[in-house]
Amino acid sequence: MNTHRHHNDDTTSIADRVRLAGWLDLAARGWHLFPVRPDRKAPAIRAWNDRATTDPDQLARFFTAHPEHNAGIACGPSRLLVIDCDMPKVGVPSHPSGRDGAEVLARLAGRRGLPDTWTVATPSGGRHLYFRAPTLPAGAPPLGNTGKTLGPMLDTRGAGGQVLAPGSRLPNGAYELIDDSDPAELPGWVGRPAVRSARSDPLSAC
Repeated sequence: MNTHRHHNDDTTSIADRVRLAGWLDLAARGWHLFPVRPDRKAPAIRAWNDRATTDPDQLARFFTAHPEHNAGIACGPSRLLVIDCDMPKVGVPSHPSGRDGAEVLARLAGRRGLPDTWTVATPSGGRHLYFRAPTLPAGAPPLGNTGKTLGPMLDTRGAGGQVLAPGSRLPNGAYELIDDSDPAELPGWVGRPAVRSARSDPLSAC
C-alpha cells in the first residue's frame, strides 16, 4: 500500500497526535479500529471487519506512519449499534416526518424519549448516535445494517457495518465528538426493526 506523509509544520504534527490519542482512547473502550483511505470512507485494508483491532501498539504504528488515513470503527466486534441521522439531499423537498434524520428520530421516540449517548457530528451536518448492542439469544439474527428501515433519513450500522471515528476527515469537513456520554443501551423500540442479516450490506459505512 503506497501512502505519503503530509506533515507541513509542527501544528499538523500536533493535530495528528491528537487524532491518534483519540483513536487509542476508543480502542481502550474495546472498540475495534482499522485504517480507512484518506479523505474517504473506504477501508484501506481487506477483511477489515476481521482485522480491526484494539491493540494500541498496532494502531499507533500504523497511524504514526500514515497520519493522513482515517480510522473506521467495526461496529460488530465493538458491540455497537450506530444510528445515522442523515440530512436531506440537496434539492429534495422536506419529508413530512421531519426536516432531517435527527428530527425524524425524535418524533419516533415520542414520549419514550432517547437517552443521552455518545454522539458524533458528521461533515454533512448529520449525527451518529452510538448505542450498546444488546446480547441476543442464541440463533437470533444480528443487529446489522439498515437503510431507511427506522424511518426516512435514518440508517443503522451494526454487525457487518462501520462508521468513521471522530477525527476522521472528508473533503467537506471532519467527524467531531459532540457528546461524550457513555453509549447507552439500545432502546428496544429501535432494536426490533433494526434486526437484519449483516451479510446483506457488509461494506456499509457512514
